[in-house]
Amino acid sequence: MKTIIKNFLLISTIVLPGCTSQKETTLEDIAGQWNIESACGQSTAEGEAQAFINFGENGEMTGCTSVNNFFGQYALKDGKLVLENIGMTRRMGASMEVEMAVTEALNAISTIEVKDSTATILNEEGKVIMTLKK
Repeated sequence: MKTIIKNFLLISTIVLPGCTSQKETTLEDIAGQWNIESACGQSTAEGEAQAFINFGENGEMTGCTSVNNFFGQYALKDGKLVLENIGMTRRMGASMEVEMAVTEALNAISTIEVKDSTATILNEEGKVIMTLKK
């Protein structure tokens, strides 16, 4: 009986850590259109238009901050979400506070964690700066 318990404990210490480790986010995980639920603590529900980000094919990214549209390229490099060559329209609108929060978050993106139909974007310090929903 002691041998069975020892073997069980040995197997548990080898197998269980593998079960709890988080899967690394891939391009397939983030591909598609995501509604931006919040940015920098600001809900986007009151935005002039639905704030969203679309991670398209070939590393192309487009989206809406609630007032303006943005575009650029994205990649995953060493576990980090990297946005490059970002451009944006420059209109004024009724929900500039949402616009500013989304823009601030876009400029601070470091990593993305995807779980089912929810994604969390973190800054360099590991603070949640954006929540997304498919």
